[in-house]
Amino acid sequence: MIKQIKIPKQLQNENFRFIIVKKKSKAPFESNWTKDKNYKFDDKRLLDFLAQGYNYGVLCGVGNIVCLDIDELQIIKELEKKLPETL
Repeated sequence: MIKQIKIPKQLQNENFRFIIVKKKSKAPFESNWTKDKNYKFDDKRLLDFLAQGYNYGVLCGVGNIVCLDIDELQIIKELEKKLPETL
């Protein structure tokens, strides 16, 4: 049985865009994903791929979404004190 990935409610926003990610990978499934191959959270093509066990990526910089990718625990602890609660 394939575990279907679902997009959390907090990200179900008309302005955000998503890409399809290869199974068991972090690599985009489609080429030209930054311009032509990105989808709204409810796009049928995206949902069909998620139903098949593919994953998704959030296209940052679109729809005023900001993502921080921090690996240093000390920096995370400091930022938690200064930033609002996030997803």
